[in-house]
Amino acid sequence: MLKRSVIVIIIVSCACTLAIAKVYHMKGLRTVTKPSAATVTLKLTSPAFPDQGRLPDRYTIAGRNISPPLSFTYLPAGTKSLALIMDDPDAAISTYTHWIIFNIPPQTSGFGENMQPAGALSGKNSSDRLGYKSPAPPSGKIHHYVFTLYALDSVLDLPEGSKKEAVEKALRGHILAEAKLTGLFSR
Repeated sequence: MLKRSVIVIIIVSCACTLAIAKVYHMKGLRTVTKPSAATVTLKLTSPAFPDQGRLPDRYTIAGRNISPPLSFTYLPAGTKSLALIMDDPDAAISTYTHWIIFNIPPQTSGFGENMQPAGALSGKNSSDRLGYKSPAPPSGKIHHYVFTLYALDSVLDLPEGSKKEAVEKALRGHILAEAKLTGLFSR
């Protein structure tokens, strides 16, 4: 009889422990652990504006028409190059591409305003020009300027001046990670 009581106590203890663990899990109360390199993802930021924040005038048609500074961290292992595309999906007719840079060396952790990293190549924007084209939306609604950074497992075999379609085609099958940063602007 004593043996049976001990077994019942053990079973009840286990059931209580499982029930408590389930309640904590359901409430999102989990042990916080430091993320490993495998769980950290590519991050794109700017010291000039926060994600979903207003682009400072100096980087728009209202200012100096220069590109903003950008920083990137947590590149995945095996990154051979980076590519950056800045688009305005709110443009009147279709998405307007303001900036394309590719073959950015992987040891680069960002670049300052109005700069392009050494060794990187420029693609043509929607104005069919190399380099940065500042936001210049019509008066009225807020436009979203989306900077997308791609970590790639190769260097793109494209010449400077390549158009967005060629860059996007070359990216396919080589993207290890991507990060986005969105700046807002209106006039």
